Amino acid sequence: MDVTALVANAKGETVTESVLTDSGTVRSGVLSETSYSAITSHLTDGEQPHFVARFDLPANALSWEDDQKRYQRGKKRTTVVTDRRVFFYSTAEKYSVPYEKMAAVREESGNLVVVTDGGSEEVFPLTHEDRTDALAYVETRVNATHSYPDETTDHVTRLEELQEMHERGLIGDDDFQRKRDEILDSL
Repeated sequence: MDVTALVANAKGETVTESVLTDSGTVRSGVLSETSYSAITSHLTDGEQPHFVARFDLPANALSWEDDQKRYQRGKKRTTVVTDRRVFFYSTAEKYSVPYEKMAAVREESGNLVVVTDGGSEEVFPLTHEDRTDALAYVETRVNATHSYPDETTDHVTRLEELQEMHERGLIGDDDFQRKRDEILDSL
């Protein structure tokens, strides 16, 4: 994995070589330590990270009471926005939602809240760096994933172009009729 290229192609400034490759252990109790893995180990082949929020906030600093217990279990918390999905992992757990499974997104108390196609909500904590850009990027990706071109408009445009080519003598009567029929049959 070419970490230098990942950093160069990232949309946000929070994707750095040290952030992508950082791994190690953190104290998870009085006498215990827990390992955490580098972001690069969570990326799929060809996946591009664009924004990273990595932090060690105490659970009481989080805005959502329901999620305080979830985040408290993981001492190293990371949210990553990539070109394919948004994922969260800590030393205790991980979860992700690909863009095609997102029905809606919103910001709430500085967190990215993803509503899935099934109606469940996943909360991805964000830090103040790149928050606005990360939210805008996710919204754009979700909208692009769920926007479908108007096929009727596409067919009308193709018929108009075909008609113009026929009128200019670029295609003959037989070719015009055959292509016209193909377009109309695909409706």
